[in-house]
Amino acid sequence: MTSFQIGIKPNRRAAGRFISNVRRAIQNAFLEEKELHGTTQSDIATKLGVHRSVISRELRGYRDISLGRVAEYAWALNREIVFAIPSPNPSDGRNHSPSFGTNIIINPRNDAKPWQSSNTASAYVSTYSVS
Repeated sequence: MTSFQIGIKPNRRAAGRFISNVRRAIQNAFLEEKELHGTTQSDIATKLGVHRSVISRELRGYRDISLGRVAEYAWALNREIVFAIPSPNPSDGRNHSPSFGTNIIINPRNDAKPWQSSNTASAYVSTYSVS
């Protein structure tokens, strides 16, 4: 039986993981708004001026999301985006230092400090790629 290996460069792997984590943060924020306020994909589509199927494809990963669209989702969900690219800390007990690290927090606009409250509706994503 033939076996194939697909090589993915570390920079493309980091980009893929980052995009996946951003999408997951948006999905989590949407689910929280759906549970708290009954927000639907149609509600978001109406606010953004697009068809509901566009929202569905973007949230499910069948269509790419631009940085502008990420900001539009945050606006439509009444959220604030906090973005940071911290420098790696090799002394935190890891075997390898991450070559790329990013933190993305999508908070409700009225609570910009998720670490102060345990019941904060926030989506926190951290992505690292080891070289």
